[in-house]
Amino acid sequence: MKKILLMASSVLLTLSCSSSSDDNSSNNFQNQTEIKTPQWLHGEWLRFENENQVSSLGYRITSNDVCNIYNFETDDKHCEYEFIKQLNEGNYISKVIQESTDSSYYLEIREESQFTYDFKKIDDNTISVRQGIKSNPYLKYRRKN
Repeated sequence: MKKILLMASSVLLTLSCSSSSDDNSSNNFQNQTEIKTPQWLHGEWLRFENENQVSSLGYRITSNDVCNIYNFETDDKHCEYEFIKQLNEGNYISKVIQESTDSSYYLEIREESQFTYDFKKIDDNTISVRQGIKSNPYLKYRRKN
């Protein structure tokens, strides 16, 4: 709960990805208050480096939520659906911006601050993710079995 409150005070989630305007497979959702993730991204993802699992950090992604998993064993997490719900119940103005293609998904949630997720599909079992500001590096994640 402490992490959620801390993140709630500093997080404005914004995730978007760029795509060509000629790309008919692109879905843009702007000024929404709900998350709509692409099917290819659904599941659990573990961070890895050099073919080895780095930690139990990762993501759990469903059709309407993106959860940062701090520890898969204890299910310690921060989920954006609940964060947006809390903002809306507290009469805060929140805005969700999303862009999705067959190989990328960008999500941005804005309140008083902003935070972004930028997911890129490498293959069916590997993604790279940049979280936060654009100067942050992309980190690789592998689908959890």
